[in-house]
Amino acid sequence: MEPKNSSFILFTKINEVVKELTNEQKGLLFQAILDYQETGIVPEMDILIRVVFLSIKHDMDYCAEQREESIRKKSEAGKKSAEVRAAKANGKKQKGTPLNTVEQCSAPLNTGQHNVNVNIDVNDNDKNIKAIGTELKAPLPAVISLPLNDGTLYPITQPDIDKWTELYPAVNVISELRKMVGWLDANKDRRKTRKGVLRFVVNWLSGQQDKAPQKGAQTVKTTRFANFTGRDTDIEAETLEISRKVLGI
Repeated sequence: MEPKNSSFILFTKINEVVKELTNEQKGLLFQAILDYQETGIVPEMDILIRVVFLSIKHDMDYCAEQREESIRKKSEAGKKSAEVRAAKANGKKQKGTPLNTVEQCSAPLNTGQHNVNVNIDVNDNDKNIKAIGTELKAPLPAVISLPLNDGTLYPITQPDIDKWTELYPAVNVISELRKMVGWLDANKDRRKTRKGVLRFVVNWLSGQQDKAPQKGAQTVKTTRFANFTGRDTDIEAETLEISRKVLGI
């Protein structure tokens, strides 16, 4: 195994276990750590010291791998940056020749028949990202569309209908939207702009909500004795009952 780096990280989480060792065992453990860091070889040791050492070795190996990975990534980034700068400089010398940097992925695809090398145009990454973003932001399908004053249509989606249904529970929203389409078709000179059409819809639905009978409202019975609003008592019935008591019938 190749020698390790000249430095390493030692985590204090092992302190509770190390405290259980004798001073002699602690010295042997520390020497084993230094030897392993220098040579990469696990030295011989007692079973108790070995148990503690293996836990420390795991952390040492992990930190070394992370350090090497970090160095590798920085090195690759430096090389790519140098290649891009060189390509740009070469592109300027060629008087406006478009720069098209292509990287080749040499890993073969397992198609079952042939090995295929894939060429990736790194300059198309931004285009691909934008295309994906456009797909994610694709508009919802219109349930119904309202004609506007410029001849275009304003789409009404299902979330719009759900929201208005919640705001105006006494109104059949989809039915009213159909009425709006008919009204706008018949009154082309009064069609709305794209900015003002939602205000038109809300005002229409709000008016229909106000006209609709409210749930739980009491119907006032009107007679010649009770012909005013706000009284629940039937005066005619009371008068008849009093007359029966007076006459004894």
